[in-house]
Amino acid sequence: MPVRAGSALRARRPHRERHRHTMLFLVLAVFLFGVLLGTAGHVPAAVTVVAGIAITAWLAVFFVRERHKATTPPKEAQR
Repeated sequence: MPVRAGSALRARRPHRERHRHTMLFLVLAVFLFGVLLGTAGHVPAAVTVVAGIAITAWLAVFFVRERHKATTPPKEAQR
């Protein structure tokens, strides 16, 4: 059976959609990074350091909670 010309393009469409979402994420990440760096350049260094420490603490708590969830078996399996 001959392959139609448009069938190859339809098969690739999901990959293009993933690529589009990845690029959108990267553009937004770079935009937010620029905004944060721009803000850090205009506020006093002490405020930037305190904000950095707060973000680091928040990420550490998140990491510990996620690690605990990943290593602890579900309650149904504990019985």
